Amino acid sequence: MLVKKVKDPTTNQAADGSNFSGTVSNSAGWGPITFGGTSAAINASVGAHTVAETGTENTWTPVGLKVYTNGSSETECSTTKSDYQGANAGFSTTANVVANQTTVVCVMNTKAALVALPTIKKVKVSATEYTITITNPGGIDATNISLTDTFNPGGTTQVIVSREWTPDAGFCTIAVNGLSLTCTGLKAPAGGNMVLTVHVSAYTNNATCADQIVTNTVTSTFDTQGAIAITSGASNTAQHTFATTRTDCNNGTIAVKKVRDPGASSFADGSLFNGTIDGATWGSAITFGGVTTPKSVAPGNHSVVETAPGNGWTLVGYAVFTNSSTTASCPTDIRLYTSGASAAVSTGQLTLVCVMNTKAAPPTVTPDCTNCNPLIVNTPTPTPTTPAATPTNTTVPPKATNTPVPPTATATKTTTTDVVAGEKTPGPGALSTPVAPNTGTGISGAATSFNGFLALIGIAILGSGMALMAAGRRKTRN
Repeated sequence: MLVKKVKDPTTNQAADGSNFSGTVSNSAGWGPITFGGTSAAINASVGAHTVAETGTENTWTPVGLKVYTNGSSETECSTTKSDYQGANAGFSTTANVVANQTTVVCVMNTKAALVALPTIKKVKVSATEYTITITNPGGIDATNISLTDTFNPGGTTQVIVSREWTPDAGFCTIAVNGLSLTCTGLKAPAGGNMVLTVHVSAYTNNATCADQIVTNTVTSTFDTQGAIAITSGASNTAQHTFATTRTDCNNGTIAVKKVRDPGASSFADGSLFNGTIDGATWGSAITFGGVTTPKSVAPGNHSVVETAPGNGWTLVGYAVFTNSSTTASCPTDIRLYTSGASAAVSTGQLTLVCVMNTKAAPPTVTPDCTNCNPLIVNTPTPTPTTPAATPTNTTVPPKATNTPVPPTATATKTTTTDVVAGEKTPGPGALSTPVAPNTGTGISGAATSFNGFLALIGIAILGSGMALMAAGRRKTRN
């Protein structure tokens, strides 16, 4: 049989070298031994034996005993107080011994804490700093403190960036991802504090409309002999709320879509159109069938205006649809379009503004003939023909004679003579005939000559007709 000594891990009293001893029924006693010590081997007969602690020092009191059969000197004693039995007035327990086996009996002792166990408190100093304080009200140092701080950034991008602590004992390591901190070997002096200050990165909540909450929780133990959990003080969890800085969280959106008048004289030709929403550009220029990227605007009415289109396109008007989407179709009936667009927007909704354009048929082109040469139409001008001289019978009045003389037919030759308008032509006796004014030259004169030509032709035709009639009469008489 072997007996081992164990100190109550929940006390902040240090193992102080006190000696302990006891008895084993029907055998020699054990001890003295100190905490962590093991007695010399005790020869015991097979069967049940009563093991008791009879001698203690320095106000250490028994907690109980725990028996391990078929053990050895390497057997580890439990550090859980509830595993120990027999804390009675005689502080004894029954241990069975089996032939050729070693029975190990662990004996635990405790002492009242000097004042109280250390406590841990975590306090937010600012949005980027918090402290972890371990307060030790006891009369001895709390040493070999282990600490783990888990950082939960929530929806933020905050991470741990640095740390420092006092007193200067042990070390602390920040995880690669910046979301946890692990410390070992820290020290909280008797009646004093261990203070760990943690710094985190800055953060502004401008990415979302929801408030973001950051929390972090710390756990810690210290070890005077075995690990002792440090109880929570006011709080071992700190948190910080980052309120959103966005001012557009109640906004809606406006999108503009282009539509071509189906009665336009031109197909969609790739022309680009732009405009404004409340005086600011509505985004990228769009073609027919295109739609702008929705623009965030405050709830209320907003003015949408298309700037002057090009390539001959003109504005038909606007059609506004609330609580719509960018995939909605625009109407093609021009009667649904108005000359102005006041787009009403509600929180969280999209208002679609359809803008229709048309193009008129190209006008008929009339050439500018300011510098053109006039079109001259040449009309053939008939050449006047001078009629042949016609014999004329001239009657000469008879002279006053006693003998009548019969008239003689005299052939008079008409001589063509150049005449001048306004002059007189020679006539019989002292008479003269005025010459008609010249009929002019050019187209007008040619027309007059042509009329004369037609008159001559008519006379010729009339003469031929009369000759034919005379011939007919002669034939009839014959």
